[in-house]
Amino acid sequence: MTITQLEYLVALHNQGNFVQAADQCNVTQPALTTQIKNLEEELGVLLFDRSRKPMVITEAGTAVVDQAYRVLQEVRRLRDIADSFQGSLKGTLRIGIIPTLAPYLLPLFIRQFQAKYPSIELVFVEDLSHNLLQKLKLGQVDACLIATPVQTKGTMAFPLFYERFFFYLHPHHKLLEKDYVNESDVKDEVFWILKEGNCFRNQVIAICELDQSNSLNSAFRYEGSSLDTLVRLVETQQGLTVLPELAIRNLPISKKPQIKAYKDEDVVREISLVVSRSYLKKPLLDQFMEEIVTYLPHHMTELNGHKVVNTYMRA
Repeated sequence: MTITQLEYLVALHNQGNFVQAADQCNVTQPALTTQIKNLEEELGVLLFDRSRKPMVITEAGTAVVDQAYRVLQEVRRLRDIADSFQGSLKGTLRIGIIPTLAPYLLPLFIRQFQAKYPSIELVFVEDLSHNLLQKLKLGQVDACLIATPVQTKGTMAFPLFYERFFFYLHPHHKLLEKDYVNESDVKDEVFWILKEGNCFRNQVIAICELDQSNSLNSAFRYEGSSLDTLVRLVETQQGLTVLPELAIRNLPISKKPQIKAYKDEDVVREISLVVSRSYLKKPLLDQFMEEIVTYLPHHMTELNGHKVVNTYMRA
């Protein structure tokens, strides 16, 4: 049994077919197929049922794949330990990031980071918080940029910055006449929010005291994770939505009049870098966090008595 065979096994599990798994591993499909067959023969069990279309993993295969993830994680840790003793900032950082953050945060610092640290490869994985925390547990990412606090065993969070909440309204909405908007103003409004599973959805429901069953237009439901789509729905349909501060900063100047502050300006969402308690790559992650904070407005990097809204996230 070899590390290469385990890497092929995990790739096949992730991709679901031999051709795509071979592409991921940069080998020919026959070569990958041979190694998987050799592994099955050595273990004495069938890992994948090839008679079914599409191919499915067997019960034994599921158990072996789970252990393969752990083995490969420990192999990566060995490499990370060796790198940490070399004293140089090089290597790969795999960072999970939530969809309500990635389009607005990454452009602020990525180009500068790459220019400053050309020997650090950044790989970003965009997904929902609970999926990213699972990937962190399996060692598929080194850290996660998500909204906190979260109740997840074996992790620790480094708060980086705080975002206020803003309402974004249709160009002809009656609430544009107000100086600010509070939760009582939106009780009977068409309210566009993200699908279940998004921590930002939970936060919006909490601060606006929404009835989840009536919070969306009953004639149309948007089940997605894109804040930009919510903005377009407000523009072309009616109603309003809530956006975090970085998303507001990304809007064109012409859209600024459609933004209204939330009454309670002390309420914020906390964005942290979440890592395993036994995390490695500390020098790389330290520089990564430092660069993020450098390119954010100063007022966003300090809590300053603000109240952090709960994410209602367990993992």
